[in-house]
Amino acid sequence: MKREIRKSTHKPLPKVAAKPPPKKKKQESFPVVLRCAPGLSHLMQHEMKFRKLMERGARPSEIFQRNHDLIFLKNVLPAANLQQMRLAEDAGECLIHGQFKITPMMLDRAADELRLVKNPLKLAVTADGQHFDRRDMERFFSRELQQRGVYLADEGEMLWLFIVDEKFYLVRETARDDNAWSRYLRKREREGSLPPTIGAAMAFIAKPQENETMLDPCCGSGTLLAEIYGLQSKIGKVTGFDLDPEAIKVARENLRKIPQAEAFTGDGTLTGRPDGTIDLVMANLPFGKQFGKKEDNPALYTAMVKEMVRLAKKPAFRAVLLTSDVPAFKTAMQAHRELKYDEAFTVKIRGEASRCYLVTFK
Repeated sequence: MKREIRKSTHKPLPKVAAKPPPKKKKQESFPVVLRCAPGLSHLMQHEMKFRKLMERGARPSEIFQRNHDLIFLKNVLPAANLQQMRLAEDAGECLIHGQFKITPMMLDRAADELRLVKNPLKLAVTADGQHFDRRDMERFFSRELQQRGVYLADEGEMLWLFIVDEKFYLVRETARDDNAWSRYLRKREREGSLPPTIGAAMAFIAKPQENETMLDPCCGSGTLLAEIYGLQSKIGKVTGFDLDPEAIKVARENLRKIPQAEAFTGDGTLTGRPDGTIDLVMANLPFGKQFGKKEDNPALYTAMVKEMVRLAKKPAFRAVLLTSDVPAFKTAMQAHRELKYDEAFTVKIRGEASRCYLVTFK
C-alpha cells in the first residue's frame, strides 16, 4: 500500500533582510587653537605643514594678543597629533567661538563636551581690547558652566578663554609645550633661560641634518642643544660651552640622556676645536641683562663670530643667532664680508623684542 504524500499547506516564511548594525555616532570634530610666543605664528604654520597637521589649502587665522600669538584653524587632519608641535606653548580643541555675543546654545554645546571630561578643569581667561572685561567673563563662564553641571577647580586640565577685541575662543587644552618629545628629559631651568619653544623655532630655522655637528658657544642650561636633538635625533655631536660652572652643571643634568650632547665650562670664543669641523652654530647671544654687561657685547659678539668663522665647515655651514642687541651683532658681522645674514623672525622674550638671524656664507 502506497503511502500518500501530502503537500505542505504552510507557506514559507518571508525572507527578512538582515538589520544593519547601528551607525556609530560620528565624533564631532572641533577647530583647534594653538598659542605661541609673540612673533612666531607664521613660523608655527610652517611647522604644522612640516608635520602634516594642516590640510593642503587650509587657511588658518592669525590672532594677535599682547603677549601671545594665536592660530585658529577649522580643518585639521584626522590623524593630527598636536603634541608633536614644538613651537606651540599650548594647543587644544576650540569648543565654541564667535564674536560679540555668547549664546545659551553655545554654552550648552560646550557644557555637553566638558561633562565628558573626567579630570578637574581649571578656567583661565585672557582678554585684550575693550569689548569684554576679563574678570567679568571669568565670573560669567564659571557661573554658566556650573549651572550646566560643569564644575571648575583651582587645579586641573586647562580650559582657556581667549578674548581679542570682540572675538572669543573657548579652548580645552590637549597639548602643551612640555608634552613635546624629549622635553621630559629637562630637569632644571636656570633663571633667564631661553624658553624651549623659542629654542625650537631656532632649531626649525637651522634645519639640522643627520650626522651634522653643532656648537652653542654660550649654552646656558642647554636649551638649544636639547631642541636640536628634539627636532633631529640622528644629529651628530652637539657641544656647548659656558663660562658659568653652575650653568654647565644644569646643562649636564638636562642633557644627561642625550648621547650626542656634551657641555664644558669654558670660553665659547676660544673653544680649541679644530678648524672647519662645525656644520651648525646656534646661540642665544648674551643681552647684557641677566648675565654680563651690555657694554661688553660688541667685543664679545666680534670674538664669537670670529671663532664661528674659523670652525665653519664650508660650504653648507650656517649659524642661527638670537639677540636683542642688534647694533652689536651688525658690528661683529662687518668684519666678515664673506658672510651674509637674513632676519628669520622677531620674537618677544619676557616683553623684550629679540631678532633671530640666519647666517651663511655668500
